[in-house]
Amino acid sequence: MVYRFLFLSLHLPMKKYVVFFFALFLCLAGAKGATQPPDVSLSFSLSTWSAKVHPHGLVVWGARLRENKSYLLGQGPDKQFLDPEIIEKTGDSVTLSYPSQHLKVKIKAIKNRLHFTFSSPKEQKMVWPILGEDTQTQAVIYPEGEGLYIPLKDKFWHKRLENTSLSTRGDGLSAPFWGYDFGKATLNLIVHNDLLNELYFRIKNEKLINQLSHEFRSLDHFSPFEMSISLTKADPLAPAKNYKSYLIETGQYKTLHEKIKENPEVEKLIGALHAYVWGDGRTIPALNQLKSLGIKRLWLGYEDKPPHLYTDKWMKEQHYVDEDYIRTAKAFGYLVGPYDSFHTMQHPDQSDCANVIFDDLYPKGCIFLANGKPDKGFADRGCHVSSEALIRQTPSNKTILKRISAFIKTGINSYFLDCDGTGELFDDYSPSHPMTQKKDRENRMKRMKYLSRSQGMVLGSESAAAWAAPYIAFSHGNFSVHSAIHWPFTKDKAYGKWWPPERPGIFFKTVGAPEEYIQARYDPRYRLPLLQAVFHESVIMTDRWELSHMKLKNLVKRREILELLYGIPSIWALDLKDLKTHGAHLKKLSAFFDRLHSAIALKPLANFKWLTEDHLIQQVTFGDFVILTANFSQEPFKGIPPESLQVNWIEEDVLEIYQASSL
Repeated sequence: MVYRFLFLSLHLPMKKYVVFFFALFLCLAGAKGATQPPDVSLSFSLSTWSAKVHPHGLVVWGARLRENKSYLLGQGPDKQFLDPEIIEKTGDSVTLSYPSQHLKVKIKAIKNRLHFTFSSPKEQKMVWPILGEDTQTQAVIYPEGEGLYIPLKDKFWHKRLENTSLSTRGDGLSAPFWGYDFGKATLNLIVHNDLLNELYFRIKNEKLINQLSHEFRSLDHFSPFEMSISLTKADPLAPAKNYKSYLIETGQYKTLHEKIKENPEVEKLIGALHAYVWGDGRTIPALNQLKSLGIKRLWLGYEDKPPHLYTDKWMKEQHYVDEDYIRTAKAFGYLVGPYDSFHTMQHPDQSDCANVIFDDLYPKGCIFLANGKPDKGFADRGCHVSSEALIRQTPSNKTILKRISAFIKTGINSYFLDCDGTGELFDDYSPSHPMTQKKDRENRMKRMKYLSRSQGMVLGSESAAAWAAPYIAFSHGNFSVHSAIHWPFTKDKAYGKWWPPERPGIFFKTVGAPEEYIQARYDPRYRLPLLQAVFHESVIMTDRWELSHMKLKNLVKRREILELLYGIPSIWALDLKDLKTHGAHLKKLSAFFDRLHSAIALKPLANFKWLTEDHLIQQVTFGDFVILTANFSQEPFKGIPPESLQVNWIEEDVLEIYQASSL
């Protein structure tokens, strides 16, 4: 019938021809089941803001209620999202189709967030949204490590970030959220399924802009991709607060209070500094020295061999943590446990440490790439261990369970599991133990849950991703910015090596950090306590273990004040020599942190603000109990000396000054 009308229309005069086709178009559009053409824009009303979505180009604008100002919140790349069709429309949602890209997107208003769910039956990498192009955008806010606030026109960060990317699964962004400062409002974004995404940085018109990509794969059964955006009042912590609210709303947030109820030993983390002990630091005299300094709370870790692997091959050190040491440490009220890793595996005859031995699992238990070759392990040693190969053992995970059991029999009350919570996830193409990144994560969560809940260990991991937070009580490494600038620095001979075994230079040798390193990782002008705004009362976080408190001699004061401002402990490398050299500093800091942390550990980091335009005077509020004000400048500020912290104990109405000590 349509073709007959089209044929007849050829004989109509021009004016009637146009009118006829317009009428025909309306008839067809109104027919049952027909695809409707998109409106110029689609409007969505949310709790505190409104959004307009233009299907052509998938462009999103937003405005705060009662404010006469609109912001560009995101858009598609050039020459994409150009053939939209509305295929479903309800009261609070619209589903669009983009046939040329084999994409569908459902847009739905949920509370104060606008959710976008993309689906595709085709293997492809989708790019959306492009962000930061609104002229009112001042800075990007994102949790690389603890958190960064980067002005879009900052030339230093242009050099550091141009043409780089961060994954959203944890080993790039520590948590899958970020945002933008518009001056009078803040844009907040959450990636709700955080695998197979990359946040790219590039320069356009002398400004940083971002674009997010997601990969649809048949390997993952073309699972949908969901993200949400919201527009809130101006607040540098708004993206973190938005993400925390989402975790609480969806039952994914677990507090330290809940973890303490499950395992009372977790309470010993409150007020405790963290330290790895080496050499004669693993002796009873070292513990007695700590007690004589008045150190009441402490987490003690040690890199040691699994007890069942104590052989002549590994007896390079003179001192080992034995059951007497563990028993004494626990009697003093400390947490004590080993560093362990299920990350890299080597052939037993070629292994360079005991923790890379996995019985007869090498090489069949390696992760295999799509080309059939094993995936090389840490520092190109051996291979990465397949968590799926371990879980398919009979009984499941018997190799690592044997190791865990040997450590637990020594009487430990804590365990540090390197890498498992970091976010470095793998696809495994082995025919005997195939695995996706999603399955790898599930396997890691199971063994973390086993250690923390079934075995009652106070569990920690390295630079833990947000998804690991329910299973751990502490994390080493999140305080640092996860910048690539760190690794070349550690390879410099001046930094220190893994020698001698009793006192490795990588931990004990003090060095000066280069200026570029300082600016990229510890410049307070660029840092934000984003992870603390989410997880302060859930997971206790520190700096990396090789960045002990006294390691960087020109950063001791700054790191100390930053850590105290964020309400987190410092991490140390200790033996008897360092206890003698730095004992007074350790005593002073431990006494102050114990008192401060005991008051705020279970309280949220509620607010953060800059008190000066140069961002060198910063203020943090924990609950309704404590206000901390840090002076990172070289001049006094309202009674606060340079590189010092003021504590306002609100209930007591008392002000206290803490001055950081230098090396």
